[in-house]
Amino acid sequence: MGVLGLTSFIDNNRQLLQSHNLHDTQVVIDGHGVVHWLYFQNKIDFRHGGNYRDFQELCYRFFKSFKLCKVQPYILFDGAYDLNDRKLATVKSRAKQQVQRALNIIKGGGDKILPLFAFEVFLKVLKKLDIPYIYCDFEADNEIVALANSWRCPVIGQDSDFYVFDIRAGYIPLNYLWWKNPCPLYEESDILPTDEYPVLGGKTRKLGSYCLKTEMYRLSKFCSHFSVNEDMVPLMASLLGNDYIAPEMFNDFFCQVKLPGQCLRRVSKRHIHIKGTINWLSKYESVSSAITDVLKCTRKASRRDIQANLEASMEMYNLEMGSKFVNYFERNHLDSSVLEIYEGPTLPGWCVALFRQGRLPSFCVNVMSQKRYFTYDMLEDVDEPSCHNSSCMIRRLLYGILLKSVKDIEGQDSCLNTQARAGVEWQDGTTQTQTPLKSKPLCQHAFNKPLFVEEFTRYKSSLKQCFIEALGSLPLYGELPTLFDIPSLTPSKKKSLLDEVLGTQAAKLDAVPKELQFPICVSIYWITMAEPKVHLHHFQGLLLCFLRWYFMDIFSTEQTKGVDDSGSEACDKAIQDAPTVHEKTSTRKDADERKNIPLKQLLLSAYRQYENVSKQSYLDLNALQACAQWQSCMKYSMFVNSLLGEIYPTPDICKLFHGSLVHSMSTTVKALKKADPTEWLQSKLFADIPKVLEMYIELNHTVMSVVPSSAFHQTKSKKHLAKSFIAENTDLPSQEECNNEPTIEFCSNPLLSYEVTCDVQNRFAGLMEPDD
Repeated sequence: MGVLGLTSFIDNNRQLLQSHNLHDTQVVIDGHGVVHWLYFQNKIDFRHGGNYRDFQELCYRFFKSFKLCKVQPYILFDGAYDLNDRKLATVKSRAKQQVQRALNIIKGGGDKILPLFAFEVFLKVLKKLDIPYIYCDFEADNEIVALANSWRCPVIGQDSDFYVFDIRAGYIPLNYLWWKNPCPLYEESDILPTDEYPVLGGKTRKLGSYCLKTEMYRLSKFCSHFSVNEDMVPLMASLLGNDYIAPEMFNDFFCQVKLPGQCLRRVSKRHIHIKGTINWLSKYESVSSAITDVLKCTRKASRRDIQANLEASMEMYNLEMGSKFVNYFERNHLDSSVLEIYEGPTLPGWCVALFRQGRLPSFCVNVMSQKRYFTYDMLEDVDEPSCHNSSCMIRRLLYGILLKSVKDIEGQDSCLNTQARAGVEWQDGTTQTQTPLKSKPLCQHAFNKPLFVEEFTRYKSSLKQCFIEALGSLPLYGELPTLFDIPSLTPSKKKSLLDEVLGTQAAKLDAVPKELQFPICVSIYWITMAEPKVHLHHFQGLLLCFLRWYFMDIFSTEQTKGVDDSGSEACDKAIQDAPTVHEKTSTRKDADERKNIPLKQLLLSAYRQYENVSKQSYLDLNALQACAQWQSCMKYSMFVNSLLGEIYPTPDICKLFHGSLVHSMSTTVKALKKADPTEWLQSKLFADIPKVLEMYIELNHTVMSVVPSSAFHQTKSKKHLAKSFIAENTDLPSQEECNNEPTIEFCSNPLLSYEVTCDVQNRFAGLMEPDD
């Protein structure tokens, strides 16, 4: 939710905010807003697919400041979309804007896109720090305010709708939360100065007490400043336009309302509308009379619809019912285990628990209830197919399990199936039928008739609708299980299901560490299903990224006491001064010196020069596309793995993917102009850490033994490209055509059969030939 222009209006009227020291209290935080704000306000690289390790460290520092000030946060996240589609137009509009933002970034613009795994990283930090959180049924705004009012504590967020709610303890916008610099807490006191209670300017501070400096907003101050009734504020928000009602609906109203004139300083048209609406509403005592006069300013034919939309929009700010999550946070108990968003058969309790924890994504509930899904578009090459095409088969498996769990399969909207069978017209005029995305035919459908999920995804530089057929069975596994069947499946049966859809039944993972088995399986699927095909050096760069943090954990535990990251510079100098073990001139003394350097520092030094590339203005679109494909495959594979009870250990994405490092390593390997970089790894990157080299060789062999070489993008030589160009631009007859056409038997190569009718020594002679 959000009121257009209201955030910037408050920013321009700072007198509506008051200073506040945040300490010794609970706070309720909007999870969706804080994830976006933390990532972008701190300038973490997103242009290369996401630097998740940096984001994780930032989240730890953020909550460390809260703990220092004795502030207990509770995080609430948005759930699924409501069933009546009131926000469908807004959701579509935002999805289109996401595509355009990605296009603008590729062209060098200043837009931003949150990397795909940012929320998973944030959730992992919350679990690690034991910070309470929950996913709501619907949008979280109402629950956030209701919970904060129950505890009489502030709300922290980045949503302009919080300026409309009556939050008793106040609302702290994230832009006015200075969390990086906790300040000593001073309070008015008459206590005489002591060592424990030092006095400064008549104020006393107990040692160890800190606070976060903030600016707080209260609805009461807003209303007193503009002399408007608090009940009018939801009507003001609706007239200005929010996620449930378009501002264009009230164009006739604003044409008849007297707006304030343009003052000396530059004021936007939106701010003029806000001030004019406030002034107009300040004249009314009741909301009903104001609505009546609003409708008088609109056309008679549309008044009934406008009134219904107004009332529905205003209802979203109604807080008559308290929060149902009070018992959950205080007693770890929910009033009901039934999801309000879902109207079908009661879901298993373990599914509801996964949803509340964010391990079962909200789109799964939407699929079961609405048969609709909006994919999250990432930074990628807009001239290529969507990166989510590569993970289509995994989503089809998800759709099959979810839709089989709905007992009333025949009740699906027949119009959806008719449209899907008829096909969807794309922007270029072509038609896609049934399964418009590239996928290999794994199944014979076990449903009575095919079931489809309506997907909205990127097609070139626009958002397009397509219908994806859900899987009913797999050739080897057979008919897919339902959510109710999954708990009774044996681990081997669950693993066979996941392995079959990933195409990793033949993969020999015995020599692969458990932490890397699932990433390797997903990488095999990615290489096999990627469209366009994966370049070999992109896979190799990703593999080197895996090893960087896997061995960092191992070497950290092995490292002797007294050596830490603070000595990395000294270690770097020692490494530079000492020759490599492969140099013939190296002495035993030099080798011994290098052996004394901790393996962790050797690993850090080996990778350090490839990690600092976030400021590069140039984007390798091929690498960007490959990273987006891999992340999409990993994302949906993790959902299936979670649904099946984590057959494979859930991977830590921060230890697998670091966008700028993957790009840098891919570029370095590509520059070697060799299909196998082992020689370079042995002599340069891993010269002093043979353990890492051995693991690279093992992982690479595991993948290559399953994936055919034809699955990778084949780079053609210039000579081959020239021949291909000639073949594509000339109509050469096939051998069979030559045998069947005696009239052209003499012409074995039309390119060489020319009749010369002019003076070849005169380059202008051909211009003097008469036209036929």
